[in-house]
Amino acid sequence: MAFLSSRRLLSQGGRFSQSAHTSRKGPGSNVLRSHVHQSRSLSYLSNGATLNRYASLNAARYSANLLKPYGSPTKSEQYRCLSTSADQNVFDVSEADFVDKVMQQSVPVVLDIHAEWCGPCKQLGPLLEAAVRAENGKVVMAKLDADQNPGLTQQLKVSSLPTVLAVYQGKLVDSFTGMIPEAEVKNFVSKLSAIGGAETEEQDPIKQAETLLESIALELESGKTSPEMVSKLKAIADFEFGEGKQPNAAEKESMDEIRVRALAFLAKCALVDGHPESAKELVSQIQANHPTLVRLPEVSQIIASINLAKEAPLGDEVEDLQGRLAANGKDAEALLKLANYYVSQGNHEEAIDYALKLMRVNKAYEDNAAKTLLLDVFDALGPDHELTKAGRRRMSSLLLV
Repeated sequence: MAFLSSRRLLSQGGRFSQSAHTSRKGPGSNVLRSHVHQSRSLSYLSNGATLNRYASLNAARYSANLLKPYGSPTKSEQYRCLSTSADQNVFDVSEADFVDKVMQQSVPVVLDIHAEWCGPCKQLGPLLEAAVRAENGKVVMAKLDADQNPGLTQQLKVSSLPTVLAVYQGKLVDSFTGMIPEAEVKNFVSKLSAIGGAETEEQDPIKQAETLLESIALELESGKTSPEMVSKLKAIADFEFGEGKQPNAAEKESMDEIRVRALAFLAKCALVDGHPESAKELVSQIQANHPTLVRLPEVSQIIASINLAKEAPLGDEVEDLQGRLAANGKDAEALLKLANYYVSQGNHEEAIDYALKLMRVNKAYEDNAAKTLLLDVFDALGPDHELTKAGRRRMSSLLLV
């Protein structure tokens, strides 16, 4: 059951394009036979033609060749689908909504073609449903009653039941007929899910932007910036969907968060590169245009870092401050200024060390300035950062002394 490309299906001439005899025992009828004419190939599935081709098919034109009722007409309720489902991952489909629910579906579709009289269909259906639900929305199942939709069944070139088609982006990617073991059912569905997941992730601009932001965040943790990083962040801050794409409400929310996170990282780059005023401008932009997103960790952290940088000494003061400490290791002013300096440089480890040294020397210096600085640093780093965890433990031990 390897997945078949549309080109390969065409080269094989279409597995379902042969004429075939089917037999069944309908409700209240004898075993009847019908020659199913299948000379017309269903190309809109096998060769990836546009969906409008299906919408324009005239079923009446081929009425003489369709799967017809066998024996006396049967009441429609006797041909109901095997089961109904309230969830969105397993649903019934008909000729009326086939294009919307199957051909234009955003995720891969397992199309289960069955009939009420078909015993193997009743065995296979629950196995397919279970396998589809196990994928948690990565693939859906559409259930098509062959008797209720004879025209569509004919166009799909179904020669026996049950028939299961795997459809993705309007193309047939795999199929099987008849009852198969449960393990093979799970394998069939998981392969289809993997195809959709890989392609969706590759093509999803939101996912791509989020992945890029995660990699940039790791680089920034080391205190390093680069012109390339800044260029990428500017591009993400201007992130838009491609032309013609109308994002839904959830996508718009994700886009806003991505832009804001990029702006926060840009502000961090500016701060690390020694441009605190630029960092403040970027934060002000976030506060003005996206006030509800100031709560994001990346934003609160850069705000804390900007507040810390206000007290930072200039670079040329550092050597003098270190000289003062060499002469007097208990110089509280020098310890606090150096702690602020290393915060401004993004060197949080050194900043924490100097602030803790100040706490050992004089916890109350300048209204508990060392403790305040440490708490701001921990907020800037976030609660899960290793420096935060270790620093809080060391600070707590000093507070108890």
